[in-house]
Amino acid sequence: MAAVGGQEATSILQALQVALDVTGAGKDKRKAASDFLEQVKLGEVHSVTNAALFLVQASQPLEVRHYAFSLLQHVAHSRWSDVPPAERNPLANLFLQLLATSGGEGEPWAIKSRAAALVAEVIRQEGPKLLEEVLPPLREMAQQGPVQAETVAMLLRWLPEDVTVHNEDLDAPARRALLGGLTSNLSTILPLLYNLASVHCGAAMAAVQSGRQLEARPHAAVVTAALAAADAYSDWAPVVGLESSRLIEAAGALLQAREFRDGAAEFLKHVAGRRRPTDERERETLDQHDAALGHVAASLVAAAPSALTQAQASDNQDEDRDYAERIAEGLAAVGSMNAAAVAGQGPTAVTAFLTQVLGFLSSSVALANPILPGVTSLLRDAAAPKDKAKPKPGPSLQLPPEWTTAVLEAVHEKVRRCSGHGLILEEGVEGSSEDNGGDCPPEFESGRDYGTYRGKLSDVIRLVGGVQPQLAVEYACRQVMTATTAAAQAPRPAPKEVLVAVEAAHVVLENVLAGAPSTALEAAARSGGQAQQDDLGLATPLEAMLLHLLSLQVSAAGLVHLQGRLFDACGPYLAFGPAAVPNVLHKLLLMLQGLVLPPGSQHSEPSIPAHGNPRDKAPIWSARLLVCTSILRVARSAGSGLVPHLESIAGAIGQMHSAGQLTPSEHNSLAEAIMVISTSAGAERQAQVLEWLLAPLRQQWVDSAWQQTISTPAGLATLLQLPQSPAANGLSSGPAPYWWIYHAISLFEKALRRSAPHNQAGLQHVRVPRSPSTPPPAVGRPTTPPAPPHPMGQHLGWIVPPLLHLLQAVHRLWEPEVQRTLSPTLQAALRLEEQVPRNWLKGVREAGYTVLGTAAARVPGFFDRSEWGAVAASALTGSLAAMEIRHLRLLIKSVVSPIVSHCPPPQWEAWLAPLVPPVLAQAHTTLAGGWAQLATQTGGPPLQQTKGGAAEEILLDKMVRDLSRDVCSLLALFAPSSFPPTKPEPSQQIRNQVDPGLLGWLLQHPPAAAAGLELATQALTWPDTEAAQKALILASGAAQVAPADPRLHELVGRTLLATAVRALALESNAQIQADLLALVLDIYLRLAPVTPAVRQVLSSLPNMTSAALAEFEAAVGATSSVKEQRVAVRTLLQGGAGGQLRALTPQKAGNVITNLTDRGNLMQERSNARQLAQEPESQGGPIGLALFQ
Repeated sequence: MAAVGGQEATSILQALQVALDVTGAGKDKRKAASDFLEQVKLGEVHSVTNAALFLVQASQPLEVRHYAFSLLQHVAHSRWSDVPPAERNPLANLFLQLLATSGGEGEPWAIKSRAAALVAEVIRQEGPKLLEEVLPPLREMAQQGPVQAETVAMLLRWLPEDVTVHNEDLDAPARRALLGGLTSNLSTILPLLYNLASVHCGAAMAAVQSGRQLEARPHAAVVTAALAAADAYSDWAPVVGLESSRLIEAAGALLQAREFRDGAAEFLKHVAGRRRPTDERERETLDQHDAALGHVAASLVAAAPSALTQAQASDNQDEDRDYAERIAEGLAAVGSMNAAAVAGQGPTAVTAFLTQVLGFLSSSVALANPILPGVTSLLRDAAAPKDKAKPKPGPSLQLPPEWTTAVLEAVHEKVRRCSGHGLILEEGVEGSSEDNGGDCPPEFESGRDYGTYRGKLSDVIRLVGGVQPQLAVEYACRQVMTATTAAAQAPRPAPKEVLVAVEAAHVVLENVLAGAPSTALEAAARSGGQAQQDDLGLATPLEAMLLHLLSLQVSAAGLVHLQGRLFDACGPYLAFGPAAVPNVLHKLLLMLQGLVLPPGSQHSEPSIPAHGNPRDKAPIWSARLLVCTSILRVARSAGSGLVPHLESIAGAIGQMHSAGQLTPSEHNSLAEAIMVISTSAGAERQAQVLEWLLAPLRQQWVDSAWQQTISTPAGLATLLQLPQSPAANGLSSGPAPYWWIYHAISLFEKALRRSAPHNQAGLQHVRVPRSPSTPPPAVGRPTTPPAPPHPMGQHLGWIVPPLLHLLQAVHRLWEPEVQRTLSPTLQAALRLEEQVPRNWLKGVREAGYTVLGTAAARVPGFFDRSEWGAVAASALTGSLAAMEIRHLRLLIKSVVSPIVSHCPPPQWEAWLAPLVPPVLAQAHTTLAGGWAQLATQTGGPPLQQTKGGAAEEILLDKMVRDLSRDVCSLLALFAPSSFPPTKPEPSQQIRNQVDPGLLGWLLQHPPAAAAGLELATQALTWPDTEAAQKALILASGAAQVAPADPRLHELVGRTLLATAVRALALESNAQIQADLLALVLDIYLRLAPVTPAVRQVLSSLPNMTSAALAEFEAAVGATSSVKEQRVAVRTLLQGGAGGQLRALTPQKAGNVITNLTDRGNLMQERSNARQLAQEPESQGGPIGLALFQ
């Protein structure tokens, strides 16, 4: 054996020298050497093991020993089954001896760790029996010295981590067996870890006290390793066992030692987060758990003051802050999961715990952030209604009112400190140039982190409002009045700190009222100030604050905006007290009028669609638009309470509009508020309101000359080049004339959304994408009573035809022959380089699509105008070939899908026949090119807008995925409307039980059917789980109707089946493997009796045998259990595919979706998939077209 090992080892040594460039070899030789070293792992197992054991000796260089350990690890992990059973136990003992020799003096930590991991892997393979055999020698080894003790601790650490973290590919029975073995030996393992930590901590301290620093280091390493091992058991070992072994006690004591505090805090943090038993019948276990967690909480509370002090010191180090964060996380875990354990320790313990929690909450952002989840949980438990039928076992932690008050004050201060980013600041105020952009504070790495932190603070405030509504409301109102009074008295321009104080007060008020019980707010609103009807006394502070805000006079744009937001925040209260709402709306209108724009055309409304960020505009523009938004929100909160005042409110808004005091965006926002009020006023009043709002637009919208202008690309080009209209005064000047078109379409969309009757919950013919196992409602069968007429129905006749002509002209601008005739400015806009025309085109396209889709979804009778079907199809599909990916996706999502989803069966031919075929054909062409470009980095005509670079590639990846998902959502709408019984029967009996519905219509149109079924089939092999899952809906539907349609026998029985099998070769499809297996089973059950293609596909799998196929057929035929049949399908495919079906193998934790950075893996996966079922890769052309002709 030594000779063989030596010969093999010599070759390996030579290759290692070349691979590590020791000999100065060239690149090709180094690559050849690396390839040889990888091939060594595949050699004969005895030869590999002997060579590795030879190279692992201490006399070899460190790099060689590392490689040798990697060989042994590979044998233990991947080739243990190749080792004869009789040799496994001796080999395991040999590895154990290697562990003992690797634990000698002077061995590097990496070698000891590799040796420990190797033995742990062998124990994982052999199971509990070997674990019980090695524990006694491990205890003896730990007593030989600190180096050996550290090695043993490493091994005990690797054992549970290999099972629960790193080796998810271990099958469930083996994992359960090993976990059972670990659990049964915890009585040995946990005390051993405690002894290692205790004994060697004492030895280290004694050595330090004697001045023997070098001697203390190995003992300290043992303590660190023991704590790391204990932490590996902290998440799953019984808490009672951790307590009885005294590990919790040891960790609490080690918090006082700077060298060990991080490991101890990590262990206690994980134990603190253990779920508390809830079964009252396990009272003894529950009491023991609470006692243990009480000790954990006491240790954390004792360590908190010094940790907080050191972290807040001016000369603090990163390690001090990290340690304090661990303590905060531990306290938060106690508050979240085991507050009852603290309550059981008595009032003194509760006070100490809450004091430390409050201390962290009042400190810096870095230390307050980790404690917030615990504060939230404590408040949520206190606010939750007590279930008398099923009370939680054990005592509950009572929150004193003074602590709740302190929490509210601390969080208010936190809000104030992180406010001020994105405020509207006037010229001349320090920080105005950078703060108007809305950047996050410097304490946060990204805006997302900042938003998450603000969200946590808001949650705490809302919960305080629910726990102590009176206290919270009084505090919030007092802060609002104080901050706004100071703001009103501040000089102009308003300093930033004044705005910050008002914004922070607004956040507190908004969240307090959002969290306060609705019953309390209703009682306060209806009390009329009578104390006997307002039990909690909320009316007095709220009414006083409202009167203060109504009398407040501020002129700074930022303060006016914040004043409007304060009125917004009162919405929950105003909803129950509508009497005050008219005064609030009148005040908001006065505030809007007070924000007068300076004269001059340069101050006219910026040409940016209203859905942009308002703070991107000048301060006055931003404030005006946000005040209009406040009016809309207040109107929405008031509900029917404003109906009596509808006429006066509309009159005031009309006067402002007539006087030129409103820009188009502002007018639309206020018009939306009027629509919201009118929804409670009855159908007749709604119709009157819409007529009043839309009549001024109708006159120009129906003008024939204007329609001619917007119906051609040349007319649009001329329109987009018109200069901005001259300014007569500050408000009537307005933007360039073409912007009124965008605002008109935007108003149409608002009218469609806001004017629907309250009882119009759904529409008559709705199809919703679903999973293949969820039966949908029958196609064309009303799911709700007939909807009442929509108030906008009478206006669509003059809105829709010109809108379609406008969209058609917009689409044509991207046609190459049209682009050549455009001005350089417009050509730059089409390339996303010129902002103003680009924004107009984008806004008109999005708003126009939304109007069409919303009308199709909400307006009964929309499809009765059958003549619109052909016009719409011509306008929407005439320039499909020139559409960019983002435009095609928007068209499908916003227009085509709503039309397909809501079109009633009698109108399918008029509306869907001219629209669906060209859309599906173009989607197929675009996606085929898109996925090909992502996989091969080759360009294609539909993707010319992305020309290279990482940013462009990432953008292309996102656009292709988004389009894929929306196209597959569209395809899902064509799935059959009824499903067969749950238990499969012979296909001859279930053949006629499926209503093909819309899929039947699709099959009557060959081009659409070919493109749709090709898309659904190809989508199963796209590396995008969401798209594939949606495509499965139509694929499953095709399998259901295939028995009754001979045209589908070959397509479904061969092409779709082979594709479904290939789809299982993609790791990205692991999440939908059950649906793919169900599809394969369904195809077999339905089509195997009627076409030989099914058996031919299954027989073509690489390792498929006739015996395996016969065994599968017998198993499926012998049971009616769907579960057993799917197990049979899984077994058949796994065996027949020779292990290539990666979707069926257990996946490691993490996201398995292939993305742009995994392009090499993507190409390899798709190459492997194409080898299955002998199915060539599709070249992008429609499949089976001849079947539908």
